[in-house]
Amino acid sequence: MNYLSPELARGVWKRIAAALGRFPHGLYLADAYLSTEQRSKAMLAFGAMLSAFVRGRMHVHFARRKDAAQLMKKAGFKSSTLHETRGPGGDARSGENPRRRSRARVEAVR
Repeated sequence: MNYLSPELARGVWKRIAAALGRFPHGLYLADAYLSTEQRSKAMLAFGAMLSAFVRGRMHVHFARRKDAAQLMKKAGFKSSTLHETRGPGGDARSGENPRRRSRARVEAVR
């Protein structure tokens, strides 16, 4: 989804919610990144290199946790949860702040 502009991503989420609505239970799972947590020099450099490789801009669709929930609800999901996960080495032994999260998973229910 990071290859899609925010407008295109919202359209895709709406279509996914509509498709899942035809079933008794529907679940959408996806990786997500929070822009407030993706500002390290390494992440910015990686994003620039990846954008050059794919010849397009990379997008981070959520600034904060509540943004993910609001966007999923507007797309037609009944509920959503952002599960934060640690990246490799995300513990005190590595010298990294154990409270800093590098990525998350969106779980949206239809």
